[in-house]
Amino acid sequence: MASSSRASTTSPVRIFSRVCTSELSKNAKQVIANVYARTRMRFPAKSVQELLSVVSEDTGVSPRTVAKLKAECLRGNVVSPKRRPRDVTISSTRTVKHDNFTVHATRLEVQSMYAKREIPTLDSVRKAVNEDDDLPNFTKTTLWRLMKDMGFSYDKRIRNLGIIVWRRRYLRAIKEFRRQGRGESLMNFPGMCDLSVAALFTRVNWQSWSVDTFLSSLLALLQAEPIPREGFVTATKQTVFPRRVVLFVGFNVTK
Repeated sequence: MASSSRASTTSPVRIFSRVCTSELSKNAKQVIANVYARTRMRFPAKSVQELLSVVSEDTGVSPRTVAKLKAECLRGNVVSPKRRPRDVTISSTRTVKHDNFTVHATRLEVQSMYAKREIPTLDSVRKAVNEDDDLPNFTKTTLWRLMKDMGFSYDKRIRNLGIIVWRRRYLRAIKEFRRQGRGESLMNFPGMCDLSVAALFTRVNWQSWSVDTFLSSLLALLQAEPIPREGFVTATKQTVFPRRVVLFVGFNVTK
C-alpha cells in the first residue's frame, strides 16, 4: 500500500522534453490547439484547468502557454514568431578575412610569374604562396576563391608547355638555316606524335617566294623517291611514304 501511495503522489514521467515556447512556429501552435480541442471532446466533464494540465503533459509545454495559444486561436491570428536579423559584423568575403598584406602578396606572386614569362596556374601560385613563411597556407579551393574575389579569372590553356617549346625550337632552327644560306631543299624537324615537318626554302630569299614556286617545289617533293615505311601505301604504286606536314613559310613582298 505504501508503494502504491507513493506512486500516486509522484508526478508522471515526461515523455517528451520541454518545448521552447519562444520558437513555436505557426504549425506547432496549431497542433497544440488541435490537441486541446481533441482532449476537450474526449473529456467533456473535466474543467479547463484539468484540460490544460492534460494537454501540457501531452505536448511538453506549460499550462500557461497552452492557455495563451488557446486564446490566440480564438482570436484567429495565429502567426509565427518574428525572426531576428543576423548581426553580421565581419563580411564573409575572403578579401576582408585576410589582411591587405596577404592579398597584395598573393597578387605580387601572380604578377612576378608574368614578368618571368611563365603562365601562372593554380598549383604554381599555391606552391609559391605556401613556401612563403610570411603568408598563411592555403588549400586549393580556398586559394581559388580568394583569387576570384581579388578579380582574377580562370581561363583554360589552349597550348600546353610542350607545344610552346617545340614552336620555339622550330623557329630557332629556321633562323639558323637562313643564316647558313641554304638553298631550296627539304629540311626535316622531329615534331610531335612521331611526325616530321617538311619546310621548303628558296635559294634566294624565302620572303620573295611566290605561290607558284611553292606549288612547283611541292610537286617536285611528291615526285621524289619515296622512303620505305610501314603503314601507308599509295593508290598508284605499292610504295610506302612517311607521314609529313608541309608548311609554306614564305609570303609575297609587294613593292
